[in-house]
Amino acid sequence: MKNKLINYHISNICLLLLCLFCVALNSSFGRPIWIDEFLHFAFGSYDTTAEAWNAISQSILTINHGQTGIYMLIDHWLMQLFGANIFWLRFPSIFSGLVLFLAAIYLFRLWGMPFFWQVIGILALFSQTQLMYFVGEARPYMPLVTATVCTLAYYSTPLPQRTRAIFTFFGLFSILMGVLFHPYFSVYWLAIIVFTYLQKLIQTGGKISINSVLKHTNIPLSVLGTIVYFTLGLLTWLRERPEFTFAPFHWVKKDELLITFMEFSHFEFLQKLLYPLLIIIFVIFSIIIVYPKLRKVYLKELISPVFLIIIALGISIVLSNSYSEKRHKIKL
Repeated sequence: MKNKLINYHISNICLLLLCLFCVALNSSFGRPIWIDEFLHFAFGSYDTTAEAWNAISQSILTINHGQTGIYMLIDHWLMQLFGANIFWLRFPSIFSGLVLFLAAIYLFRLWGMPFFWQVIGILALFSQTQLMYFVGEARPYMPLVTATVCTLAYYSTPLPQRTRAIFTFFGLFSILMGVLFHPYFSVYWLAIIVFTYLQKLIQTGGKISINSVLKHTNIPLSVLGTIVYFTLGLLTWLRERPEFTFAPFHWVKKDELLITFMEFSHFEFLQKLLYPLLIIIFVIFSIIIVYPKLRKVYLKELISPVFLIIIALGISIVLSNSYSEKRHKIKL
């Protein structure tokens, strides 16, 4: 028993060190700030929070449209405290990167993954270089990713466990981080609630009921998050709807769009294994569906991850289309 406890602590320390190492490598240490970060950097020069917020909220109508402004406000506070420092300018993203890895480990454990596969999962995240780039950049993308993973972990936690104070705080942190930092969080939040509820029904064999939906959703937390989301929105990104003049993939050639979407944006960590692995998964899934004995044993285990991947890709497509509908027509 004592050896197991020691091994448990050693594995936790190893995972924490691995997470810190991954974040440090992607912290953009020594890299100069670039034009988008200069916008955040400039807000540190204001003397008061009121002056900074007035400038931030006005900028959202033009150059910073579609943002909540909270990242920029936090940057103002950090630079007031620590001076014009690149590390503190990027600190919200660096901190978000570390929380992302820790939340992923907790999620892996909820899914019953052993230590080896937890390490593989962390390395897979680390291998998503396009995602990891934002760990060291002063823009709100990493807080959005982190809030989404934390929210998935929170709603995947069993209900009796969620009543504990630490998980109440975790849920509050996850939702508020999402609604404060990025308007897109609402889409992921709703999808996560639906996915995790259906996942629990599949695992337990339970039936849909209003009472179970309300308990799973956590109505007080959802109401609070919704109020903050729309209140902040009315102060910032909901005031005007400037038209976006470019498609989200305007810099990608038309014949490379699928490659960019699949191999670069979403499954970069798989490298050349992506398409062989997709074929293998499709064949295995087809065999399981066809044979009743296999379907009875393995279908429950496969539905959740496949469904989660489909939801994630679907949201990317929907959000991309929402941009595309507003853009002026351009030739890719």
